Amino acid sequence: MLLRIPQLLAAGGLLVTAHLSFNRLDDAGLWTFRSVLPFSSNGDQTAGQNESASPSAVLSPTSESSSSLGSLSPVTRTGFQFKRVFVSELRLAVQNRPRWWYVACLLAVLSSFIPSVDALRSAVLPLALLLPLSLWSELGTREQIHRTEELVFVTGGPYALLAASYLSATTVGLAITLPAGIIFAINGAFGAMFAWIVGLLALPAIAFALGTLTGSQLAFETAYLVAWYAGPMNGFRPLDYIGAEEATVGSGVTTAYLVLAIVALGATAFARRQT
Repeated sequence: MLLRIPQLLAAGGLLVTAHLSFNRLDDAGLWTFRSVLPFSSNGDQTAGQNESASPSAVLSPTSESSSSLGSLSPVTRTGFQFKRVFVSELRLAVQNRPRWWYVACLLAVLSSFIPSVDALRSAVLPLALLLPLSLWSELGTREQIHRTEELVFVTGGPYALLAASYLSATTVGLAITLPAGIIFAINGAFGAMFAWIVGLLALPAIAFALGTLTGSQLAFETAYLVAWYAGPMNGFRPLDYIGAEEATVGSGVTTAYLVLAIVALGATAFARRQT
């Protein structure tokens, strides 16, 4: 027991630090990509100007805004703009994150250049793919939490919107770990490369299914952390979603995760169809 006292003191110190720095309910200090990424809304400024307008200017039929109603362009139907929706979903996924998150993503990208295949599989990739946990856990729950299903799902087909959201979530994981995939290809580690691709496809798919079916972020967050600790970190093969060991790929576990990703997407599509 005496040998465990340093660990207890360290845990207590971390707990006090977390308590002092906890700001879940205050997002005033968060940084945003709104001014950097495309489609950053100029409409926000317009909305702010409209809110600051006097009530008489809004309600008066002789106001300038009322007189310009006759010059509005007719509504045109251009269909579902997949590229625009994909970029918007990507921006929605990565914006308003703490500054340390962007720094950690940059460090993960740099760490993925390590030439050691074993180090990439067993340590770098599992740690790097923890970073999208918060944004992956929002998949399938964002519309339910903010009660915007009627507004979001009416704008396009449920499958097209699902594809845009899923691809944007997968793109985040790909962007963080892409150098690792290149290292695998250069070294001929095709088993590791296959497991890496399956992990990138399976994790967002499972998150989408759990979020859509449960309406809560907690289900995926809990399942992911348990799988991460037991699987890649401690060698429990059935939960080794990233193929940290070559034996995992050879045993068929990686292929099973690929099938699970397809099943999860199918379940999500079915649930979205019923919305």
